[in-house]
Amino acid sequence: MKKSNNKYVSLLPKNYQVDLDTQTITSNKDAKYYIFFSDIHGNAKTIALIKQAYSDYGDAQLVGGGDYIDGRKDSKMVTEDLMKLATENNAVILKGNHEEMMLDFAQGGDPDRLWFYNGGKTTLRSFFGSKKINYRESQEQLRNSSFYDFYLSLPIMFETPNFIFVHGGVMPIKNYNDPNQYGKGWGVTGLSKYDEYRLWARDEYFYHQSNLGVSVQEATYFAHNKTGKTIVTGHTPTALLHGVFDDGRIMEDTPFTDCCVRPVQYKGEPARIFTDNGCHSRYPGHDGNVTVLNNKGEILVVYDHDDPQGLDWNTYKKKYGKYQA
Repeated sequence: MKKSNNKYVSLLPKNYQVDLDTQTITSNKDAKYYIFFSDIHGNAKTIALIKQAYSDYGDAQLVGGGDYIDGRKDSKMVTEDLMKLATENNAVILKGNHEEMMLDFAQGGDPDRLWFYNGGKTTLRSFFGSKKINYRESQEQLRNSSFYDFYLSLPIMFETPNFIFVHGGVMPIKNYNDPNQYGKGWGVTGLSKYDEYRLWARDEYFYHQSNLGVSVQEATYFAHNKTGKTIVTGHTPTALLHGVFDDGRIMEDTPFTDCCVRPVQYKGEPARIFTDNGCHSRYPGHDGNVTVLNNKGEILVVYDHDDPQGLDWNTYKKKYGKYQA
């Protein structure tokens, strides 16, 4: 398991605590606002949206939700901008599964070349400017780079009194931050099951899992959020999110051209907010969703390709109303 190191810890505000074993940052106080961005996938246009949001909400805590590389051609520029946001603006930059795959590749893992053929080649070309990529030579080149050092330093989760920010998700139960709840041993990716879930979870996070052994495929209604906190994630393009609520509401999937921000919420519970705009695809207009939230977990504004100056949440909901539940 690749743990956060002291280089990253030194960049964080002094009132933040870092648990190296669980790769989790915690703060005992919420910021006034949060600006969340995730799944940039080498798209430089997302950086412009982040800067616009920060210009409008300069007292917000910036939070990156992972998957900054692989996909589009500007992974180097995106990474360098993230480094600046971390060092100059105290941004909390979290790791995604694509960063984890890159680290595994650099350390000599990835025998099936999962990362290499899942956007890694494009990232290596961006990082080092070489059109011809040699698999073994690239591992060493990457290991000796500042990009590797930066991504190695990133934690997986950021937790505050009212929020959980994480790439894939957490088990939406009361003891969500207890690694033992996720099972012992190692997952199929070689990570602990706790880390694997937080980076890779999809259906197992979306849907209810009964204690009677019901499979993910059968458990088609959305899980309740028993954590007591708003959970904000990326990882899965929101067009793929669909299901029913146990109160009868239905959330249908959307055209892949409309990867809008989508909360899943039951009455009396904090929301689970899904934000991945599908930048890993080549669809025009998929330039990221940059989401501003207040410290109560309410979405205030979303910045995207159609509305780079930001669209207030009430107007945004009307625009994408048929895709909200």
